[in-house]
Amino acid sequence: DTLVQAVVPSYTFEDWLARPYTLFYLDTSNQTWASGSSGTSVRQKSFRLSDAPGAHIGGKRLPPPEHWKALSESKFCIGAVGDTPTTHRVYEIIRNMCIPVIVSDLMLRVGRPFDNYLAWDAFAFFIPQSAFLKDVKESVAFLYTLPMAVLEQKFRSLLAAREVLNWRSESMLTTTFAIASANDFCGGERGLNLTAPIPFDQKI
Repeated sequence: DTLVQAVVPSYTFEDWLARPYTLFYLDTSNQTWASGSSGTSVRQKSFRLSDAPGAHIGGKRLPPPEHWKALSESKFCIGAVGDTPTTHRVYEIIRNMCIPVIVSDLMLRVGRPFDNYLAWDAFAFFIPQSAFLKDVKESVAFLYTLPMAVLEQKFRSLLAAREVLNWRSESMLTTTFAIASANDFCGGERGLNLTAPIPFDQKI
């Protein structure tokens, strides 16, 4: 697991503010996604942000350690729809404490794990695909004018959510949330107390 541990993101808001890149997106530029034109168009449109202030945008894949390092040096990272509503990139983004900027309409319905317990809006931003495709630069412009209080709230919420959504974490929170979600799905009592550090009746 040496490669996975090669990059350890900072856990302080002050260090997050000092990250050199404001916006990050990296993917192959010639991929056509099975979901059709929507996934392909969204990902290709992301490359038009290459001249945005503080942007790290490119179409060349990096070796995993370099990719994770770039994530850990960025404040906001785009998670774009591909061949499914969700993408593993979102979890790499969260793991490296980069605030997710998710462009995937269906992820709001089918792609958010533990949606009963995690307030995804508290630690991620969601941009409608139509807005992103219409004017990609305008759709992300708000990221550059967010008040400091909002940035810190997002960071603190992301730090808490990371303990649940980082599948490699030594914490038992992922397992606990999975059991609670399965209990809900199978008709059990919502809010079942499984001795988790975070109460299930209060979203993060």
